Order: sequence, then C-alpha cells, then structure tokens
Amino acid sequence: MATISGGNGPTITFNEGSNDGTALSLALQAQISAALAAGTTVRTGGTNPPNGIGLLVSSTANSTITLNAAVQDLVLTGGGANTVFGSGGNSQLIMADNGGLLFNTGGGSGTVITGDGNNFLGAPTSGGGSFTFVTGSGNDTIYAGSGTNTTWAGTGNNLIFTSGSSDFIYSNGKDTIVGGTGSGGDTVQGGGISAVIFEGSKTLNFVGGTGAVTVYAGTGSSSVAAGTGGGLISGGSNGRNVLTGGAGTAGTTMFGGGNGDVLSAIGSAQNLLVAGAGNETLTGAGSTAGNVFFTGSGSASITGGSGNDVIFAGSGSSTVNGGVGQDLIAIVNGRAGGSVNIIFELGSDAVTLQGYAAGEAGRAISAAGSSNTIVLSDQTRITFTGVTTVQAGFFV
Repeated sequence: MATISGGNGPTITFNEGSNDGTALSLALQAQISAALAAGTTVRTGGTNPPNGIGLLVSSTANSTITLNAAVQDLVLTGGGANTVFGSGGNSQLIMADNGGLLFNTGGGSGTVITGDGNNFLGAPTSGGGSFTFVTGSGNDTIYAGSGTNTTWAGTGNNLIFTSGSSDFIYSNGKDTIVGGTGSGGDTVQGGGISAVIFEGSKTLNFVGGTGAVTVYAGTGSSSVAAGTGGGLISGGSNGRNVLTGGAGTAGTTMFGGGNGDVLSAIGSAQNLLVAGAGNETLTGAGSTAGNVFFTGSGSASITGGSGNDVIFAGSGSSTVNGGVGQDLIAIVNGRAGGSVNIIFELGSDAVTLQGYAAGEAGRAISAAGSSNTIVLSDQTRITFTGVTTVQAGFFV
C-alpha cells in the first residue's frame, strides 16, 4: 500500500503489491507528489480525462480510459481491471494497482508499473519509442514492440514478446520469452524460477539465475550462461555461439548451432555437449564432473576436465584431450568416419569401438605396424599422440 502526498494538498492511496517499494515506483511516486503539490492533478471517477491536465487519478474500477496528449501521468486506484489506451506521447507514466491492467501505449515512450494482478501491456510494432514495463506477481503478457524497451517481469507465469529492436528483460518468474526478427539483440537476466526462450533472428545474451532454463537461440548468434539451475541450450544457426553450462548441481545439455561455437561445462554436475556442423570448441576444463561430448561433421577441439569423461567421435576431424580423469573415447560405426587425434594418457585414457566386427582393433593395429595411427574399416583414422605405437591394451 502506497500513499502519495502533495504536502498540504491532497493525497492518493493505491496498492501495487510487490512493487510498492521498488526504486522505480518510489521515483514515480515522487513525481506524482510534485504534481499534487503544484495543483496540476485531476482526480476523477469517470473514464474520459479532461484536456490540459498533467496527472489523472482514476478511482473507477473496470473502466476504459483513452488518454489525450495532455495527460502524461495516470494513477489507477479503483481496484478492478482497467483498459487504457495511451496518448502516444513521450514520457508517459502509468501506475496501476492490483486490479489488472490492459494497456496499449499508442506509441511514444514512458514507464508502466503495475500491481499483482494479471496484466496485458503492449507497444506498437513500429513507430514507438522506449518503454519500461514493471509488473508484479500476476500472470502477465507483455509485448515490447518497436523501440528499445526494458521489462522487469514479476514472479508470475509471464509471456513476453520482443520485436526487432534491442531489449532488456529481467525474468523473475516462470517466463516464456519469444524474441523478434531484426538487427537488434535481446539481453535477458534470469531470476529464481525458470525461463523458456525462443529467439528469432536477433542476437541473444542470456545469464541464468537459480532456476532451470530452456533456450532456443533461433537463427542468430548467442551468448548463454545457464546459471545454477542448468537446463537445455541450443545455439543459434548463425554460429559464433558461446554456451556455458550451469555452475551448480544441475546439469546442462548444450547443442552447438553453427560454425565457431564454444561450449563449456563448469560446476559439479554432468553436462552433455554436442558440437554443431562447423568448427567447434567443446571444453570441460572448468568442470569436476564426468561430462559427455559429441563431435560432429566439422572440425572439433575437445578438452575434458578433472572428471571421467566420455567423448564420442564424429564424421569430421577432432582433437581430443581428455584431461586428468579416466576418460573413454568412443568410436561408433556409422557415426564416425572422420579423423581423431587423441592426446593419449597411458593408464588413464581408453578407446572403445562400437558396432564394428570382432577383432577390428587387432586388424587395424597389425596393419599400422610401428605407426601411432590406425585406420578402421569405415576409414576412421585414429592417431594416438604421445605414444610411439598403438597397443591392444589401449582398447576396452
């Protein structure tokens, strides 16, 4: 519950619930207090604001209000759901209580703070300026249209859309975020529950919180860190994705999207890292767990961590350094066919052949003679760097 006073003048009491004490809400309350003190405030129970005023206070619930260009500030205190059509002007300030708000900005720019009701807030797809949307604990739908917009979503189940411009989103609830198409980029800060992100063609910069995340980076490039909640991350098809697994006890599954991706496993949970079709770097150097790596059809560099890792070779070329754990390099007939250079650690690394005929390893070793490179029946080439000749004991 917030009470705004204009000094010796009138007061306004309204309830924004969980947003009452936020810094942005307090700043707007100070602006409204100044308007009350200056006498540029109209308090009305109706739905049609008069012309030539600076601040409108509406105490009518379940009303529809169309703001004119002279009304920059609106406070809704009626307690029920309201529908508001913005003036399209710049620096619009809208404060709503817990009754729920349907607000169309009409263009322009400004700030909207709602209470803990269920809200629908929308900005136009073109011709709009920059808006800041702050919602409470309700289940909100926010369409951040044209312009550079900032959305601070509350703790409800929220649905957030962005357009082609650059947007910032703080995801604090159980949120679904749908990115737009264009040359801009979305920056998303994860909160404590969960987030599902479907990006379009824009770039995506995401940092997770404590909740689980699911990220599909679309056709752009992305930088995604899963936070401590882990989850599923699929990089953008444009490549140059930087994907980092969760730092906590929840694992992360990461799929490279294109050329030039870097996938990193950190923390103590097992992660799954799958290379895309291009030149990929997969690393578990910051991880203490045993991770699983899949190389693809391109050129891949694999570095394991301190755990016991499993690395599956693909049809491209790969360099594998398993790290300090007891690591297993798996060559699967029908999936392999490329070349694998293993930085082989005697006594800790091993190779397993799956789907080949019995005696495949022995036949390849005999054909190799004194070389440290063997060729399997599907033309997979395996080089054991660090040893002189290949021994049968390298295989399990």
